[in-house]
Amino acid sequence: MFTFNFLKNEDNEDSNEGNSCGLSVEIKPSGKEIEQFTEGLTGCSYKFGNNIELKSLPKNHIKKNLENDVDLSIKEAEESHSDLVSGVYEGGLKIWECTFDLGHYLTRQTSSYCFEHKVVLDLGCGAGLLGILACKLGAIQVDFQDYNAGVIKHLTIPNILLNFSEIPKVRFWYGDWGGFKQACFYDVILTSETIYQPKAYLKLHELFKNCLKPNGIIILAAKSYYFGVGGSLGEFLSFIENEKIFTHKNVWYSNEGIKREIVELRFRKDVSIDNELL
Repeated sequence: MFTFNFLKNEDNEDSNEGNSCGLSVEIKPSGKEIEQFTEGLTGCSYKFGNNIELKSLPKNHIKKNLENDVDLSIKEAEESHSDLVSGVYEGGLKIWECTFDLGHYLTRQTSSYCFEHKVVLDLGCGAGLLGILACKLGAIQVDFQDYNAGVIKHLTIPNILLNFSEIPKVRFWYGDWGGFKQACFYDVILTSETIYQPKAYLKLHELFKNCLKPNGIIILAAKSYYFGVGGSLGEFLSFIENEKIFTHKNVWYSNEGIKREIVELRFRKDVSIDNELL
């Protein structure tokens, strides 16, 4: 049995004390201490690139763990067969299509990305596959963030345990993007399927602006259109252009089925950045 401490004080330093697996967990604001039972965990397997295989818990296992969780929002959404309930549950238990797009893109032999010695944020992480992939590709630290604490506790963290015999340097956060306060700046921000709500564009943009290192990169995967919720990649990129902080570049596109794209964002050269390199 593994015990995870969800830190309450924002001034607390990372600590592995009282944590039998050595997994550094930091979630703000506070949640209660959660016990995770890892005996007998098995997961679904997904292959990225030529030789990287990742595992993720099946949904039925997660839903069983949620039965006794204090966060009832996920359970209620799942029982009503809702993948998204704005401001309540943001679909973290489902591995969305663009996560696979981005994972495959990052592990292509022709990919120019290097994660070695990089600090990475997996934003809107859900199962955490992109952050886990960054760890396997050499990142020195990965932070995982999702809207719901229950997703972090019952899916992201167990997936870390499924995929590593020795736990890498990772931290976990939950909550609204407007309250996200990072303890460092990121070389790379990976995010998938996070631009479906136009009303969230400003918060997402501010997080990007405040958390990315001056020479950092944001790699965003999204559907071209989100029918039923109003968002689209074109609308988001128009928002980006109007703010005049980031440049954007389309690096991948698929017309198969639902149109999907991958975009890189970087700070404009004429923008003064206050973020210090830590």
